Amino acid sequence: MTANREATIRVAVAGPEHRLEAVDAVIDPGFNGFLTLPSQLVRTLQLPFVGHRRVQLGDGRSIVLDLYLATVLWNKEEREGLVLKPRVDHSSGCLAWIAIASSCM
Repeated sequence: MTANREATIRVAVAGPEHRLEAVDAVIDPGFNGFLTLPSQLVRTLQLPFVGHRRVQLGDGRSIVLDLYLATVLWNKEEREGLVLKPRVDHSSGCLAWIAIASSCM
């Protein structure tokens, strides 16, 4: 739980060098499909850029974000997937897709 009373979950993320970084991700129930990582972590892990994705924000606006390939360690299994890098980093660091949190309940 953050100071702003946001629920969090710890997730381990790796790039092509297989260096794991543990991150506390804020669970955003209104956002699904991707893990959003801060710019610094994307650079540190040297995640490969794969393209762009248009996403719709909670206020209805549509924006384009950069997509990167990462490996997430979840329930002792490595899962490869796409992560988003926002133009402005979230104050809590990263946002987790709600499906990953609900799968452990």
